Amino acid sequence: MKVIKKKSLFTKLMATYVVIIIIAYSVSAVILSVWFYNYYYNQRKDALLREEANLNRIVGDYMTQKTDPEKFKFELLVIDRLLDARVLVVDNFGYVISYSGQGLDKMIGKQITSEEFDEIREGRIVVKKGNFKNMFSSPMLTVGMPVVIHDQVQGAVFLHSPLDEIKNAVKQAYIVVWVSAALAILFSIFVIYIFSDRILIRPLENINTTAKSIAKGEFDKRVQVNSDDEIGDLATSFNYMADSLKNLENMRKNFIANISHELRSPLTSINGFIMGMIDGTIPQEKWTYYLNIVHDEIQRLTRLINDLLDLSRLESGEFSLQIDKFDINELIRERVIKFEDKINKKNINMDVILIEDKVMVIGDRDRID
Repeated sequence: MKVIKKKSLFTKLMATYVVIIIIAYSVSAVILSVWFYNYYYNQRKDALLREEANLNRIVGDYMTQKTDPEKFKFELLVIDRLLDARVLVVDNFGYVISYSGQGLDKMIGKQITSEEFDEIREGRIVVKKGNFKNMFSSPMLTVGMPVVIHDQVQGAVFLHSPLDEIKNAVKQAYIVVWVSAALAILFSIFVIYIFSDRILIRPLENINTTAKSIAKGEFDKRVQVNSDDEIGDLATSFNYMADSLKNLENMRKNFIANISHELRSPLTSINGFIMGMIDGTIPQEKWTYYLNIVHDEIQRLTRLINDLLDLSRLESGEFSLQIDKFDINELIRERVIKFEDKINKKNINMDVILIEDKVMVIGDRDRID
């Protein structure tokens, strides 16, 4: 299960990185694509607008009969080829007087009526995208400009540039941008994979392996600290924990050794006395004496076992005291009576002086020995 979690963590981490990178590069690519489109669009629009003065001169010369019709058509055709834009010329009433594209005969005499034309007649330049009143089958960038003769608007010139060509140019830029983004994404994923494996995954695997070794009892294993970041702090904390566990293990071994010695001593005495009674080494008239010694050793063992049980309860958090009020003087009297035989046998003179008859205290009476 742990291996699955480790792989799941790495997979989730890489998936998060990949999603973030893809979103970031995709947004950047979209922004660049829009920027390229606007750039080409504005470049084409500016190129058309720069012809305003030239077209105003050419159309003005034609309207004032300074230029013959053939030369006029030729000049419009040259502009058409140079700008890749259809040139449509109308008079002040909106009637078409010339067109550089195909279908000139159908266009001559056709009246152009629109809000844009009204704006041009007021002397303003109009820029619009569309098919120009369904005149074209594909969308066009249309720039309309007034023809001013002697400070009077005498007509208008419309330049129609196909937006498909702008889109084709932008499409090439799109391809470059998206291919670059894809390559950048792949390279970023590769770099992140390498650094994630080296900076994050390998140190975590090292900590995991060391933890398993310590769990098997190899308390000398430690994690190598190679960085000062959070992973390094984790490794340092892990080593500190390992040192604590090793100290606890040493304390446990010493404790077991001491307890073993404490248990072995009374058991050895008990075994020796009983074997002496069985094989006759100890005469029968002294059995009572030695049985009392055996009884004392058994009491000693009982206390040791109770102490171990109390220690176990302390470690597990189950140890509790029965706190209550009791007479400490009464407890002293009971203990003196309990050890009266031993006191007499050892010829000890003992005087118990209690200032008051009762002295109430708070504590666990049963644990006072």
